[in-house]
Amino acid sequence: MYERRNAIFVNKLRKVHPLSTVCEICNIIDGLYQCNVCQRNTCINHKKKINNESYCLICINDQELSPFLNAIYLKKNQLNFVSIVREKLIYIFSFEWIHRK
Repeated sequence: MYERRNAIFVNKLRKVHPLSTVCEICNIIDGLYQCNVCQRNTCINHKKKINNESYCLICINDQELSPFLNAIYLKKNQLNFVSIVREKLIYIFSFEWIHRK
């Protein structure tokens, strides 16, 4: 017939990584920003902000990611008809042309 076996529970210990806010590039200064690509904590010295998003210097200098980040940067600075007209309207309505020396 059937025999009932007792279950043996094994507690597997998980290694707990402490949450730290130290910059993962220099390990000296507190990391206030997080890279949007690799999720590294970065300090103000090792981050670059493009379109209100921060990227670490490792991702910017990476050969595979640099075309992607350059495309984001160039898209922000791209002038089209609407942005040119908007800049000229702001210049006209701000009356800077009257006080220009």
